[in-house]
Amino acid sequence: MRDRAYSSAQAVQWASRRYLHRVAIVPPDIAGVTDWEPLAKGGFATVWRTRQPSLNRPVAVKVDARTLDAESERRRFLGEAAAAGNLSGHPCIVTVYDTGILADGHPYLVMKFCSGGSLTSWLRPDNRQSVERICFVGLRIAEALVAAHEQGMLHRDVKPANILIDSYGNPGLADFGLTALEPGSTIGLTVAYAPPEVILGGQPSEFGDVYQLAATLYALLSGHPPSNSSGGVVSLEDRIARVREPVKPLPDVDEDLMRLLLDGLAFKPTDRPTAAEFRDRLAALGVAPKRAGARQIALGLFAATVVALVFAVLVASGVYLYEIDRSVTANINRGLDLPPEDTGGEKRPVKDPQADHTLDYLLIGTDEGDPKLDQGGRSDSLMLLHVNQARDEAYVLSIPRTTQVNIPGYGKHGINRAFEYGGPPLVVRTVEKLTRTRIDHVVMIDFQGFVKLTEDLGGVTVANSTAFWGGGHSFPAGNITVSGDAALWYVRERQANERLRAENQRNVVKAILAKGLSGDVVADPARFTTFLGNAAKRIQVDKTLTNAQIRSTAMSIRMKPKDITLVTSPLGEQRKGLYTVDQRGLEKLSQALRKDTMTEYAKAYPG
Repeated sequence: MRDRAYSSAQAVQWASRRYLHRVAIVPPDIAGVTDWEPLAKGGFATVWRTRQPSLNRPVAVKVDARTLDAESERRRFLGEAAAAGNLSGHPCIVTVYDTGILADGHPYLVMKFCSGGSLTSWLRPDNRQSVERICFVGLRIAEALVAAHEQGMLHRDVKPANILIDSYGNPGLADFGLTALEPGSTIGLTVAYAPPEVILGGQPSEFGDVYQLAATLYALLSGHPPSNSSGGVVSLEDRIARVREPVKPLPDVDEDLMRLLLDGLAFKPTDRPTAAEFRDRLAALGVAPKRAGARQIALGLFAATVVALVFAVLVASGVYLYEIDRSVTANINRGLDLPPEDTGGEKRPVKDPQADHTLDYLLIGTDEGDPKLDQGGRSDSLMLLHVNQARDEAYVLSIPRTTQVNIPGYGKHGINRAFEYGGPPLVVRTVEKLTRTRIDHVVMIDFQGFVKLTEDLGGVTVANSTAFWGGGHSFPAGNITVSGDAALWYVRERQANERLRAENQRNVVKAILAKGLSGDVVADPARFTTFLGNAAKRIQVDKTLTNAQIRSTAMSIRMKPKDITLVTSPLGEQRKGLYTVDQRGLEKLSQALRKDTMTEYAKAYPG
């Protein structure tokens, strides 16, 4: 009986094993996840790609190589993992869905699957990234550390392997709660990135996390950590022997950036900046990309929806018109508030009598399009859509998120902070104060989700001017077809300069418009209404924008895509990462919006 039981167990284990680099490994037994596929196995952990059937989503499972044998170790891990769970909602931290300890004592995390992998690939000579992109990563990870330190949490193992890229191209810090399970121990220590005080047996601290972030950025710039110029494996004994050697500055790196990294790599912890100071100094350098290209996406999203609705009204009739109307009005979400008419004695602007039939929509582009999720963050893009009195022309004004304005009640800041401080109502008040123009309605757009409409259309074809690679996808020069995840990587990839990235985003928006309104799609009622309905799902509007108003506006519109004109904001010079406002140009813009003379303004400030 014993032999038979052993043979049965062995058979089950044999059947369940998977292969990584031709080496057989057996997936763990964790409830709620299935479809195990090994991604990586190292000295510290094994990472699997799995699926949660209950939510039909891919997730990653990381099983630590260490075992927690003592009860005190188990309590410490579970307590720290629970504390780390409070950080999971942070946009710069990889979300943890579950955690636990296997029967054999190995701790594990179930977390968001990041299809872009880790930054270890950036250390390869053939995959070095631009200084802008590396600094963007630095800002995000510093932001993550600030949030952790404010809650009394340490990470203790910041390194390229623990920074993951999600399907939208955003980096996040992983492994909170699964690092340095024994304070003061060198078990599981990443020697090449560890701070000197820990190498010498001291306790970890917030300054140690900053050291590791600086070491990570140094490695991404040079291809090797500061403690090992050869790039090979460094032993604990070697680090201890050379721990007091000064870090060598990197040639051809911006002097101020190098100074910041060297300060972060200072031998004494108290000589290093805090995470917040590191973040602010890095941001002040103005090296990281401003993400201005996201504005074009949000612009195209609302334009696509408006134009699609207009075309539907013009070309459809009978039951088809009814189906189109229902597909849009039934899917738009209403939940946003406009500001009150009077806030602390400050009244909202009123329409000029000679332009009282113009329409002004404030468009806010975010990663989710839901103020409940985005509250506490900053808007990613901001636009003003102005429809003239005759309803035969529309103008879309892009307002850079880093435009310095006077936010009511908060003073001068980048305009994107208005969303952080007071959500859509404060953004409306800020833009009304800036332009002296009344905003009729506010619209929030999930631009990432909108790009997924490429899947509804069976992919879209774009003219790609420059070949590049991102997220496991190759984008050769010439006409290429992108869809879903590949489309998201195409518009989000930051390998190229910001102008090229913005061009890629405009190309995808144009492609969505072209195919969504093509004869083949419009002539297919089921396909067209599905496309419109899914587009509407990406939009949330204020509570005063009723279905009747949408229908009335649609019936009054007499324009085609060529009648939508892009215009730019009247900006001055850029100082410390913020744009000033050209006051003379702003007066012209305000006058044009209020008097319905945008044609003249568009000639002076073309998009």
